[in-house]
Amino acid sequence: MSVAGRHALTDAVTGAAGRDDIGTLFPDDDPEWKDADSAKRFRGARALVRGAGWTLVNVDVVVATEGPRIKPHRAEMRASIAELAGVEVDAVNVKGKTFEGLGAMAEGRAVQVWAVCLVERA
Repeated sequence: MSVAGRHALTDAVTGAAGRDDIGTLFPDDDPEWKDADSAKRFRGARALVRGAGWTLVNVDVVVATEGPRIKPHRAEMRASIAELAGVEVDAVNVKGKTFEGLGAMAEGRAVQVWAVCLVERA
């Protein structure tokens, strides 16, 4: 999963548990987090959410790009996210979307990723 994807996933899990966003929790002006691997930020967010009494139930991710197609990589992405999130693969969904030639994003110079997580009280 890309850095953008892990950032979206981090914000989704902290948001679902009513916690601050990635920039507030893991600011890049803090030496611990400056240039830190985005997976480390996600693991920190997951620990914070667990410490607050929440359990991650499932994850839904949408990757919007005019670039590489998601379908050939979907199974690998789901497995990677499941391992990182500590959930079963069947609790992770990844979908690819295109911009269908509309707007600035359709020029293929960027990727947008949205993630939603369901959490429940442990």
